Amino acid sequence: MKEQSNLFVKYIFLTLFLNVVFVFLGFKTMSYVMRWYHSKQVEMREDDQKPPLDFPLDSNSLEGMEGRRPPRDKNMSFVVGAVILFTFLSSLIAIGTLLLYFRQKAAIAKSVMTDLKSGHLKSRFPVEKIDETGLIMLEFNNMADEIERLVTKVKKSEESRKQLLQDLSHDLKTPLASLRLIIENLQNSIHEMTEVQSKHFLNASHHEVIYVSELVEDLLFLSKVDEAGFNIQPQRVDLRGLLNSEISQCKTLEQSKGIAFTFCDEATSSRAIVNGDVTLLKRMIRNILVNAASFAKTKVDVFLKKTDVGKLEITVIDDGKGFPNEMILAYGSRTTSRKFLDTTGGRVSTGLGSVITSKIVTLHGGSLMASNYLAQNGEVRGAQIKIII
Repeated sequence: MKEQSNLFVKYIFLTLFLNVVFVFLGFKTMSYVMRWYHSKQVEMREDDQKPPLDFPLDSNSLEGMEGRRPPRDKNMSFVVGAVILFTFLSSLIAIGTLLLYFRQKAAIAKSVMTDLKSGHLKSRFPVEKIDETGLIMLEFNNMADEIERLVTKVKKSEESRKQLLQDLSHDLKTPLASLRLIIENLQNSIHEMTEVQSKHFLNASHHEVIYVSELVEDLLFLSKVDEAGFNIQPQRVDLRGLLNSEISQCKTLEQSKGIAFTFCDEATSSRAIVNGDVTLLKRMIRNILVNAASFAKTKVDVFLKKTDVGKLEITVIDDGKGFPNEMILAYGSRTTSRKFLDTTGGRVSTGLGSVITSKIVTLHGGSLMASNYLAQNGEVRGAQIKIII
């Protein structure tokens, strides 16, 4: 509004300036005419003061001499009227041009505002040249860009919430139905069950509760990172120290399964520092280590090295059965089926671990690749996850 007011004042001053110029030119012209008229009057007075002629004048000669005097009042009125008319017309032309210019811009502004009100958020002012008006249009276009970005973020956030509700309602149906069936069986037949049967039902119900808890936590996390306003909290993170800490934690968790963890640090000659969110990076490492331990037979190998472009590469290899081909292609994408892992601990997977890992890697500008670890003869020796960050 301030720039528009300044622009209007500039145009008013321009109009006044043109009026002053036209008036000046008009008075200058009138001055020249008056000087010419005065010189003619002087000449006529000089002619009047000349001595009378030696020859007699007849009536025809006198009439000719009287016709030499110009009508003073009539000529003067004509000159003044012409100057006033010229100034008035010039002012009308200047003001009319200014009003026409503003009317055209107002029509464009009305069209753009109508489009924006109708939901066409990509409507913008056409900027033909960078003058005062063009700068105002550019500022408005920048404001419209920001509005479009904010509206898009709000829509994306709303879609994320809707997706969360759909996922919860879809994924909770099966475990809740299963848990309800287990509880009903325990209520109706608890006295007729053997100790082994009752223990089996209790373990199954415990797994379902863990599954529901992990599912809700994972879905809430995905919903959070998918929100338009979500931003990571970057800081300098020692990736080597983080890997050592999480490997030690997983050794304790997987001790009952007898899974051995080895860490091969190939980046010992340089610092393993990355800019990232320490909480998210910790969850990313925990996900890939726990997932590898879930499928491993005896060991999980972790490698850290520096790439040629200065980034850090984490590789996790297990000695399990490896990935099916369709899982390699879909790794990091959402699946709709539940996975009951055939492990000693009877682990239940929500299928969201790889999705969360992929989201975290993307937020840190890295890359994620899943593949099978092959022996020299081409035999599958396990699964391999590689993260570059």
